[in-house]
Amino acid sequence: MNWEQVKGIVERVVTFGVAWAAGKGYIPAGVVGDLTALIVLVGAVIWGWKVNTAPALADAAKAVK
Repeated sequence: MNWEQVKGIVERVVTFGVAWAAGKGYIPAGVVGDLTALIVLVGAVIWGWKVNTAPALADAAKAVK
């Protein structure tokens, strides 16, 4: 599974969860888009931090032929 597939799955799960919470009245409907973007952004930051550590970069460099 590549990054685009993971990102697509996460975006859809988050969108569903936030829309469900708005439908139930847990959060206002006006913040659905902003909250979804925030959650995906935080996930991307964590992912970027994880894959850009020294060991991960060294492993990626070794994988290049």
